[in-house]
Amino acid sequence: MAVNREDVAAALGDPSYRNCGFDARVSADNMSGVLSINILGEANGTYYQVPFNGQNIVELVSEEPDAPALNEPVELKDIAPEPKGISWIDRVTISDGVLSIEGWGSVSAETNETQVLYIKLMDINGNERIYSVNSVDRQDIVNEFADPSYLKCGFHAYVDSADISPDTTITVIAQTENGCFETVTNR
Repeated sequence: MAVNREDVAAALGDPSYRNCGFDARVSADNMSGVLSINILGEANGTYYQVPFNGQNIVELVSEEPDAPALNEPVELKDIAPEPKGISWIDRVTISDGVLSIEGWGSVSAETNETQVLYIKLMDINGNERIYSVNSVDRQDIVNEFADPSYLKCGFHAYVDSADISPDTTITVIAQTENGCFETVTNR
């Protein structure tokens, strides 16, 4: 997954390095000991091994991550559709009974209203639950729209997956001083 690296762009004095970061997650089931990690880059359909100026030999250490705190269900009233509101679900994963949902959303590209984001999970029968989310800064969205008001548009939610079915849809809701609005979720 691409990761914004404003720090690298600033350190090198070149804004073209803003999107040079990455976050890769692979199964370590058949790995152990010492690994050599190499980075490949693509330019115009040709792949190159990127020269590595740092240490690319790492020791694989098994570590149990702390279980994330589950986000709480909430009750919101009078949710209105907002056709100008946009949102995107970047990643959905299930691990150890926890559904992890990452993405971003904004009530409208034309207003700079302060907003609080929520996610709505709805099954095929129309049963829905709304959850609070953890706020995440999204400099990549600021860069994409060239608008600093998008910085606080990101979210990450952790939900108990016990009642989640494969046909569940995810929608992002933005609450502003003018009410609660359901955005158009693109994925």
